[in-house]
Amino acid sequence: MARCLILDSLAHRYGRLPSEILTIATTQDLWVFDVASSYHNLQAAKQSDPLAGQDLDELAGKLKEMRSGKGESKT
Repeated sequence: MARCLILDSLAHRYGRLPSEILTIATTQDLWVFDVASSYHNLQAAKQSDPLAGQDLDELAGKLKEMRSGKGESKT
């Protein structure tokens, strides 16, 4: 199923039929397209959700710092 989506997207991008892409594209072409699409999707997700792609341990550490800092300022 995923292969069909990659072929369809690649064909759409270059204005070719999927059968033409299947005939002339190499494995490297498909791999590069898949990596580039994944990267663009990740960037879009980061813009829509600022926490996307961040390390959970790092986020937990920042939260602890914020909480301890707020607790000290109240006393």
